[in-house]
Amino acid sequence: VPASVCNGHPPAQCKHFFTPAEGMGAQRVQQAVAQLQWRVGELGELVGDDLEQVQAMMSSEVQELRDALEQQVGGRSLGQSPHWHSMMVLSKAEILALQFGAALDPLPRLRAAMKRCKGCVEVAESMLTGLLVSFAKGASDRFDEALPALKRLALMDAAKAAQLAPEVVQMRLLQEEREREATQEK
Repeated sequence: VPASVCNGHPPAQCKHFFTPAEGMGAQRVQQAVAQLQWRVGELGELVGDDLEQVQAMMSSEVQELRDALEQQVGGRSLGQSPHWHSMMVLSKAEILALQFGAALDPLPRLRAAMKRCKGCVEVAESMLTGLLVSFAKGASDRFDEALPALKRLALMDAAKAAQLAPEVVQMRLLQEEREREATQEK
């Protein structure tokens, strides 16, 4: 929708731009992100409460953001939404749900967010956290991706990488133990 702002200036000094149509595009994604972040903020008050209540609170906001991001995928988008921050916010909510026992995989969305924003510390940290959580929930193939993710995070923010490094080492030890058990069973 074409729009312009003149603020009392002559037409030659007006700023002309396009705004998204109501309920579509970036505006819908931004609204969905804001709503989901607000809901996640409310979860701090529910720590220790019923898992079903937490899932019920977040399910509509998570679905709305998924739908808004899906709507953004166009022919020239390489199958990914251009909204890396929104993909990361949704993935963080999915990581939280995964920790509560939901059967989700937030990693494909985080991989796409990392492609869109290669130097974003928050995305790299979320990716590593997602790998650690999914490994803890039984995904045995995550270490191959965790070590490069840790190295990438270390290049961007050594302090955050140092905080997560012991968990990656623990992940490797658990993976070796799982592999030993698997070979012993054969």
